[in-house]
Amino acid sequence: SQWLPSLVPLSPPLPNNSDIIQPAATLRSTMSATLVLFLTLQCVAGSFATATTKPRIYVGIPMNWPITKQSTKVNLRSLISTWGKRADVLRFYIHEEQLRNHPPEKYGLGDMDIYIEPVPMKRSDRIEERNIWEKSWRGWQTASRKYLQEADWFIKTDIDTFLIMDNVRAFLSFLDPKKPHYLGHTLMHEWDRFNLVFNSGVGYILSREALRRLGMRLEAGMPSVGIQDKKYQCFDRSGPLEDPNTAGCLREINILPGDTLDKQGRQRFNLFRPRDLLFRMKYVPEDWYWRNKMSIGEAQLGFGCCSASPLLFHNFKSGKGVFDKNAFHELEYVYLSQPYQAKLKAVELDPPSGNLYQFREKELSFSIDQDRNAKIDQFKDGAYPPAVRVGKYLDENPEVQKCFVTGSTCECNLPKTLPEGMTFSESPAKNCQSGARIQHGSECGVSCAPGYMKQLNGFDTQHKNHNKKEHSFKCDGGFLIYPRFECIPTCRVPKIPPGAKFRFGKNEGEVVDEGKELEIICTRKDINNNNNNNKNNN
Repeated sequence: SQWLPSLVPLSPPLPNNSDIIQPAATLRSTMSATLVLFLTLQCVAGSFATATTKPRIYVGIPMNWPITKQSTKVNLRSLISTWGKRADVLRFYIHEEQLRNHPPEKYGLGDMDIYIEPVPMKRSDRIEERNIWEKSWRGWQTASRKYLQEADWFIKTDIDTFLIMDNVRAFLSFLDPKKPHYLGHTLMHEWDRFNLVFNSGVGYILSREALRRLGMRLEAGMPSVGIQDKKYQCFDRSGPLEDPNTAGCLREINILPGDTLDKQGRQRFNLFRPRDLLFRMKYVPEDWYWRNKMSIGEAQLGFGCCSASPLLFHNFKSGKGVFDKNAFHELEYVYLSQPYQAKLKAVELDPPSGNLYQFREKELSFSIDQDRNAKIDQFKDGAYPPAVRVGKYLDENPEVQKCFVTGSTCECNLPKTLPEGMTFSESPAKNCQSGARIQHGSECGVSCAPGYMKQLNGFDTQHKNHNKKEHSFKCDGGFLIYPRFECIPTCRVPKIPPGAKFRFGKNEGEVVDEGKELEIICTRKDINNNNNNNKNNN
């Protein structure tokens, strides 16, 4: 495939190959451990892909703001300059109010503007409060409104995760983004207690169709509840745990984690650093990491930890939250290097199965129904744990379920309040007014009010796709697609007195961003006429 690098995958030794394991056991440095693991993995996806179209990838990362630790700034720049630059769209979700109060320039991060996605939140962004769930679901809502047409796959990850983007694209090239896929490292330790199986938040992937459906669910309403109320159900609440809560929302609309294991049952999405997986992992069946999983036991330790085609590694920081400042560049070096590839024979990589997550029912301590709902006798309400049944929201809203299947039967609600500075340019006779319902396939044009100007969203600016300007709300299968621009306050350059000019060449009538200052100076002739008494006549 033309979009993949013409590199040969590295051939891994067997996990019990003493010639490989023994030297690795003596390694001490992060770099050495990383080199050993990656030299035993098929890091490059050359023989993995069959698709002729490069999958477009959006990456969203929730972040606290402002960033004051130097190690975090270094890690952020490392992320952007390594795997981040291979994403089609990279966005950091930042509390909108915090961004206003703490502009990036104040912290030496002014060049981050093109990657920042302001997220409106009603809760605090204080680190100790950890309101990650609200920031995440509002981030997904923003992505569904603004970027649904700009990418095929949508990844949520963390700042201390390293993604091997070519392997990610190769893996996804076997799957259809028009189907509702939810992919990641699947955890099952809450299955029996809360009827929930979810993908770890270190890095999980939604297809475009999964995000479209999730967006519809979020737009339907997110009532606020207490932090411990209706646990893992699709409600707005304070606190962290965005990954099980996201899964709870997806479970309500019948989207469950997909199978991401390789043919040997090894993980492609890795929750820890290479050196931790190699030397520190222990097999404890009742531990959260292993519980209820389809386990291959001790064989998953050491070099059996990970697939030969890994997609990500995580946790590149110390227990005190200090990032390993060199890790991403070390991984980048290993990932891009080809030390022995001329001598190695390519090994065919196995594609994803396309099925739901794997498990062994006979090994479970509880029973499940045909939809994988946990059934436990101790619970009274239908013998289900007090959480989310698969398809609960769809069962309660049959018109939405029909909409998912047919698309054309669905209507959309226009926003009750338009974004700042935006007005409808279509006649109300077409039902184009705030809060109105419009039919599938309908659209309502919008424009900017006087005193505002259009600014294309970050994707168009970054990728120069200015021919794709869309200036309307569109109803597509029950999902409302938002315009691809925002309205920002502006001023226009006024007339200036004779004998004066703008220092930097602005012309009358030009648009100027709010807050911009224009310096006016006198022409030399005017200064001479005033006897040169004031050469700084601004």
